[in-house]
Amino acid sequence: MAAPPLPPALAARLESGAGAPAFRAAVASAPGEFLLAGPEGTPRALSAELRRNLPAGGAATLLEAAARQEEAGEEESLWLLPERQGGRRVVRLDCRRLETAEGPWTLLWLRPAGRAAAVAEDLRAWLVVDRQDRRIRSARGPLLRELGYASAELRGRLVFSLYHPSVREGLEAAFARLCLRGAVREVSLRVVDACGEVHEVLLDEELLRNPRGEVVGSLCTWRARRLPAVLPGG
Repeated sequence: MAAPPLPPALAARLESGAGAPAFRAAVASAPGEFLLAGPEGTPRALSAELRRNLPAGGAATLLEAAARQEEAGEEESLWLLPERQGGRRVVRLDCRRLETAEGPWTLLWLRPAGRAAAVAEDLRAWLVVDRQDRRIRSARGPLLRELGYASAELRGRLVFSLYHPSVREGLEAAFARLCLRGAVREVSLRVVDACGEVHEVLLDEELLRNPRGEVVGSLCTWRARRLPAVLPGG
């Protein structure tokens, strides 16, 4: 998955800066959640939004996650990270290197794991699924409403129970690829809505790690290119 470009204001300031002071100033005033670490691996600058959201010790947690991500050879991956309010959230951690006279600096960018659909008729839902029992820990998105589900009623349900029995073989194959490769893309599946009717969706799924680098679950994204049409055989 190609990482998106940095916000234009931040990219312009980084490109115009000749060294570390310019990097620190650019990140401190950047819109979004950014952390800049020096060559020694300690935080040098945090954006205002990230400061508001990070709990105590959160910067060290981010840097630990980034180090594990780098060890795995990944530019970005999904993480389940603590929030200041005491909860947890899923974020996509994007790590980039910045070259300075002092040596390589690291720019961390925290992005929401679920983005709004780029196409108006593209409906989506995001499900966080536990690794051990494959039960849904959280769910959200406009596609859920179209399917007749409330987020609260899905928590604790087996994610497999939402799929139509006709796609069991394809679902098992997708899960095996997920465990092997860490992600699957655009798997065509059928889901059952709250009234028992069947609808076609595309599944993207990616493994989710905690700050220690342990796989704790996955993030499922369902996409429907139009209002879900009832399929025969529901």
